[in-house]
Amino acid sequence: MIRILPQIFTRFNQKLDYFRRFSDQEFQVEGWFKGEMVCLLSDLQVAGLINGFACEVKPTFWQNTPLQNQKIDLSVSVGQDQIYCELKSGCQRTRFLPLLENWIQGNNGAVNKDFQKLQNVPTAPNRLKAVLVFMYPKPPLNSWYLVANVAGWNCLTNWGSYPDEFLIGLWQQ
Repeated sequence: MIRILPQIFTRFNQKLDYFRRFSDQEFQVEGWFKGEMVCLLSDLQVAGLINGFACEVKPTFWQNTPLQNQKIDLSVSVGQDQIYCELKSGCQRTRFLPLLENWIQGNNGAVNKDFQKLQNVPTAPNRLKAVLVFMYPKPPLNSWYLVANVAGWNCLTNWGSYPDEFLIGLWQQ
C-alpha cells in the first residue's frame, strides 16, 4: 500500500471540507471511506498503477480452516505484490470512539482486531498485509506516538505531512 499512499493522500487532501463537516457532526464514515477507496482503486487500475483489486475477499488460503468464513476488506495487486488490507475509520472527536490508544492497540479495539485477523494470513513471497486507518481530524502528535508502534508491524505514516483535517495511518507487514 505504500506504493499508492501518495495517490490516497492526494485524493483525500481534496476533501478537507468533507472532513471538517464529518468531524463537526461526529459522523462515522467507515462505509464512505471504503467506497472512496473502491473509487480510487478503480481509477488507479485504469491508470495502470495497480494490476487489480477485490473487495470483501474470502482468501483461498483460509478454506477448510476455522477462518473460512472470514473476509478481508481489500486485496490489491501492485506489481508482483498481493496486499491484503483491512480498512478502518474514526472521528477523533466523537464521544463514541474510545481513546485512540485503546481503539488501535487495546485488546477489544476495532483496529487491533484487524491486526490480529491479518496475523492469520500465511507468510508467502510477495504477500503483504496492511491496515489502513482514516482518522479525522488528525490526532495530536502525542496521541499518535502512543499508537504508531504496533508490535510486528511497520508504521509507514508521516504524521507531519498531513493537514489538521485528517490522517491516514498505514501499518504494513
